[in-house]
Amino acid sequence: MRTIWNRVTIIFIIIFLGISIIFYDLSKIYSFNKAMVYLFNVDNNELIVKVKKPLLKEKVKIKLYIEDEESTIYGDGERKERIDNEYGIYEFTVIYDNRYYVKFKHLRDNWHEQYRYSFAFKKRGKEIVLKMKVEFDGIENLKSTQVMGKIKDVK
Repeated sequence: MRTIWNRVTIIFIIIFLGISIIFYDLSKIYSFNKAMVYLFNVDNNELIVKVKKPLLKEKVKIKLYIEDEESTIYGDGERKERIDNEYGIYEFTVIYDNRYYVKFKHLRDNWHEQYRYSFAFKKRGKEIVLKMKVEFDGIENLKSTQVMGKIKDVK
């Protein structure tokens, strides 16, 4: 009985080490996150929101439209929903204090790619300036600095 238990333990350890080595190798070839997205469709898109004083994170709202589906991905100072990995045009509406806004679109042509979406807000005189950056694999795909428009000016 003791010999069978030792064999089962040794087999378990060998299987565990084999699986560990495989995942370690994947993390070196790709990144572990990319392997997880590719194998299991896990969401690891990053959303970074920075706000310089006197502005407040709690007044920022970010909406995302993908294929006629709307979701609020950021609001009340925190991330609300994940950013799905889908093909298509991602349309962002960035709102500050329900008075200022900016819209932009981003084309995603691979569902398994992970992106980093960065939004930095600062006040310049009476204007609010938004600096946006979209990165994939450390490469900037989109970078823009815009003065946010007033919502009341939109007809």
